[in-house]
Amino acid sequence: MASRSHLIDWPDTAKPSFASWALGFLLILVAAPLFGETLLVVWPSVFRENGLIETPQMALLGLSAILFAHALVRSSGARAVFSAVLILACLLALQREIPACESAFYEGGICATRPAKAVFAVGAGTICALVLLLKHAPWRRVVDLGNILWVWPVALAAVLLGLAELAEHRILVEIEETLELGAYLYLALFATGMAFRSPDVAIRDVRSVRRVAAAPRSRDANKPGTLPETTG
Repeated sequence: MASRSHLIDWPDTAKPSFASWALGFLLILVAAPLFGETLLVVWPSVFRENGLIETPQMALLGLSAILFAHALVRSSGARAVFSAVLILACLLALQREIPACESAFYEGGICATRPAKAVFAVGAGTICALVLLLKHAPWRRVVDLGNILWVWPVALAAVLLGLAELAEHRILVEIEETLELGAYLYLALFATGMAFRSPDVAIRDVRSVRRVAAAPRSRDANKPGTLPETTG
């Protein structure tokens, strides 16, 4: 595990580019339904219940969980808490995508029993909670609304999932599944950035200077004509 001095929090990194992430969101929003309609024509079986389309969805969720775990190891404070929460969210979504062996729609392949899925969900939540306790995150900084400036792209992934849910209610399975796939891809890209982004040296230097400037000086140092103490 990284030493505490090398752990990074949100203020140590640059904020996500609005133009890049907004453009990515719009591309997925437009491309996913078109991709779904095309697949429905050329390969309709991919959209059947527990169909092949769910395999890349599960792969992206598993990859995202691993990437957020890597980010967690490198993070402290609010960034660490956010990483743990996203790990849990990815794992819960993953177990939701895995078909239940008892399902009437299950036709073979990967599956998990409903009790196993429940145990998995409880275990994932417990482990993430323990990790958060070990991180000793300062909760005042964790709940700071300013953190939104670093995590807002995740809200766009949630919007895509919300639209997928709406498509499901309209029985537009091809749009539902491809929007979900796009949302998980978007999340995986964000997780990749979190996992491998290095701290911005310029930002850290500014923060260090501010800490030094804000540090209280000794009384002797404030007296006129007083020289700093020397050793020897």
